[in-house]
Amino acid sequence: MPRVRPPQSDAGQVHLFTTTLATAAGDGAAAGHRYLPADLVTQITAFVSDRQENGVTVRGHASLVAARAIHEGRVTQETGESQLAETDLETHIRDYIVALVRRTFRKKHTVAALDFHQINHSGDMPVIASREDRRTIARQLIAGDAAATAAGLPA
Repeated sequence: MPRVRPPQSDAGQVHLFTTTLATAAGDGAAAGHRYLPADLVTQITAFVSDRQENGVTVRGHASLVAARAIHEGRVTQETGESQLAETDLETHIRDYIVALVRRTFRKKHTVAALDFHQINHSGDMPVIASREDRRTIARQLIAGDAAATAAGLPA
């Protein structure tokens, strides 16, 4: 005899309940008798579907799961966009440092230009381990460019 293995996810439960309701409605119409008691079908319908109580709409399980899925989709999209922006910022930081170091040595500028940007004289890339590190290094580079320009070095 087949067994029903109850789903663990909320979306799976909604699917099981709505399928159960559709099957119960079809069974009652086709066979003239029901396999599920009418009381159980009523309880499942009340659990899954939206209903009115004292003029207020009480959302059913299906509506709540759908709303949460939409919200989680937005959060996932925002997280993806945030990670993409962080990756772009790190790429810009690395490109800026490499270009500054190469130009300083190629044009034989004083290494003081690197001091303004708080980059060591060997031109090593700073360790970027976190989001805050990216922000701090970006601020150092922006402030260093302004300070170097004010000191008479080329921008």
